[in-house]
Amino acid sequence: MRINLSAFQGQLPRLGTELLPDNAAQSAKNCKLYSGELRPLSNPKFNSTPTKVGTKQSLYLYQDAFFFHWLTDVDAVPSAIANNADDRIYYTGDGVPKYTYSPIATSGGTDYPTNDFSLGVPAPTTAPTITPDALPSGAITGASNEYPVKITAVAHGRATGQRVYIDGVVGMTSINKIESLITVLDANTYELIGVDGTAYGVYTSGGTWTRHYLTEEKQSRYWVYTFVSELGEEGPPSPASAEAEIGYDQGVTLSNCDTAPAGTYNCATGKKRAYRSLSVYDLAEFQLAHRVGAQGFFTGTTYADDLENEELQEVLPSVDWDIPPTDLQGLVALPNGVLAGFRENEVCFCEPWQFHAWPAKYRLSITQKIVGLASIDESLVVMTDGHPELIIGTVPGSMSQRPVALSQACTNKRGIADLGYAAIYPSPDGLALAGPGVSKLVTEQVFTREEWQKLKPSSMHGYYFDDRYICFYDTGTEQGCLLFDPKNPTTVVTFAGIYATAGHTHEKNDTLYLQVGNDVVEWDADATFLTYEWKSKAFRFSAPDALKVIKVIADAYPVTVNVWADDVLKATKTITSKNVHRLPGGFEAEKWEFEISGTAVVKRITLATTPSEIANG
Repeated sequence: MRINLSAFQGQLPRLGTELLPDNAAQSAKNCKLYSGELRPLSNPKFNSTPTKVGTKQSLYLYQDAFFFHWLTDVDAVPSAIANNADDRIYYTGDGVPKYTYSPIATSGGTDYPTNDFSLGVPAPTTAPTITPDALPSGAITGASNEYPVKITAVAHGRATGQRVYIDGVVGMTSINKIESLITVLDANTYELIGVDGTAYGVYTSGGTWTRHYLTEEKQSRYWVYTFVSELGEEGPPSPASAEAEIGYDQGVTLSNCDTAPAGTYNCATGKKRAYRSLSVYDLAEFQLAHRVGAQGFFTGTTYADDLENEELQEVLPSVDWDIPPTDLQGLVALPNGVLAGFRENEVCFCEPWQFHAWPAKYRLSITQKIVGLASIDESLVVMTDGHPELIIGTVPGSMSQRPVALSQACTNKRGIADLGYAAIYPSPDGLALAGPGVSKLVTEQVFTREEWQKLKPSSMHGYYFDDRYICFYDTGTEQGCLLFDPKNPTTVVTFAGIYATAGHTHEKNDTLYLQVGNDVVEWDADATFLTYEWKSKAFRFSAPDALKVIKVIADAYPVTVNVWADDVLKATKTITSKNVHRLPGGFEAEKWEFEISGTAVVKRITLATTPSEIANG
């Protein structure tokens, strides 16, 4: 009789120990079985020790040098803006949604990120008060008895086509109370268009002119203003001013504007932009009231708007650029410059490429409470406490929703990982896959619900790295690590004697960083190895027999082998070479099991009754 294994597989907890495939394991710990050989995992490699006190739940490697670390469940995404020179990072889960950037993120301490701002730019709460500019006026020093009347007024500052009101003239009293358009002759003289002074009395003294508008030359206008962050992000507008009736080229002063928004927003200098309506009160028609080439904003509580209508610039873009909900979580990045997050049963989206702006009109309601999100291609997978849903589309406001035919709730947001083609997540029955065209319980042939529940799926947090879903669990009495190959679910399921409280997959460095105890370590990266333990299935013979010899083909030695016969440990052999080694004799058994442990690569193991059976194998 002989047992001969040359391809090692992982565990299938769903099956009984005697029903396993010959190459499958009852237990496989600290193993790499990708090639079929039995190889050890490397020890985690020390990287650094974050300084925040407490259990770290979230990690993010910033600028390849600094580990952002949080004691809460945080989701962080980098800015998708081209040439992101200040390395902006957006994140949720640490209180209100926030963002940080270089150099403030790493300045003034080591509890990274050391500084941040609340995400968004709020709307001002106070409407501006509008005061029309006083109408210009001046002294008249002469008036001619000709057609048209020429008015002398030193440095009058008028322009052809404007209208003036004349009063207080002595001598040529007939021009008093006249409202006339003018033609400017020079800096000190203009004509009253259409006014014939040849029959009027002679001017002797006095008189004033005042800039004047007929009723039809006046316009009703409204103003709003917005806050602008130190990075140029613009928020929604203030309440509109009261209606102001002004001449078509009359300036106004905005006053009573808010100085800066309350809270920890990045608006310390209180930058603001003023907008003016062109006609009726309609936010879509407010235009920027700053001259081209000017600094484009004002500070303080007042602003003088003396622009003519033709000088107004772009239409107000931020009408509905609301700040994100304060309880937004689960931040993910979608294509086309869109971020998504959720609160309760609402999915929220930012304005494309405006990561501070989260219009309420873009929110979508889900029938069940949301647990987490994953961005897959042009779809957003929404994991819930019931079945998952898909949100499909590239532009907020035109997204479509459809349910996924998979009745598997997500037990822990931290367990969600992006496989590229689907999201994988822990459910009450096992690991589930959900994505465009994908919906299945991928561990259905690996774990029974009973076996899976022993790992306490509500405790799981997982990461996709090196084609494996690496998941950490805490049952209350045991902490451990499950490794699962979604593409080969029934052949490569192993465990590892490592427990991490947080992790971060860094694609650029091709490294999985883990928080293990107080330290950040690199998964499977050290030059030393963990000791693997691989226990075979229970082989049952048709009649009792004795296995008396063993041979192990390995790249190096020693390798330790434990042998059980009818559930009794009969031998612990240290294999020191590829030669045949003898096992203890004097007994027979129907049921045989063995366990290999060590750090050397094992290619084959054979247990037999005689050396010749090994030689002939």
